Amino acid sequence: MSFPTLRQIEIPQGSPNAYGITVQIGHFDRLEVVVPEIKNRPTFGFTTVKVNIDGNPAQSVVLGPEHTGPVLVEIPPYAVRCCWQKIDYTVTIFGNEEHSEAVMVLNEGKKSKSV
Repeated sequence: MSFPTLRQIEIPQGSPNAYGITVQIGHFDRLEVVVPEIKNRPTFGFTTVKVNIDGNPAQSVVLGPEHTGPVLVEIPPYAVRCCWQKIDYTVTIFGNEEHSEAVMVLNEGKKSKSV
């Protein structure tokens, strides 16, 4: 078992709750997550960032050596359910993989507008 070495993912659409973060994502909406800036990247080669939901890959991004700053990743609608889910990410550089601390996310679904 490996211990997390990276910071938690950030979810701009969310609001804090007692156990993690609450979001309101509909059936056809994408969940936007922000991976904090990855430090100590080499000046050559590529870095792979993989966002996982409940331990399964949901979306991957490949970063070139010129990329700096946080990484915005859009999670497709089919990966986000209306329940509690554990979201984390992994960073792979030259075959070495580091894991982030997980965040618990509750999707309450999109609220319908009353007429």
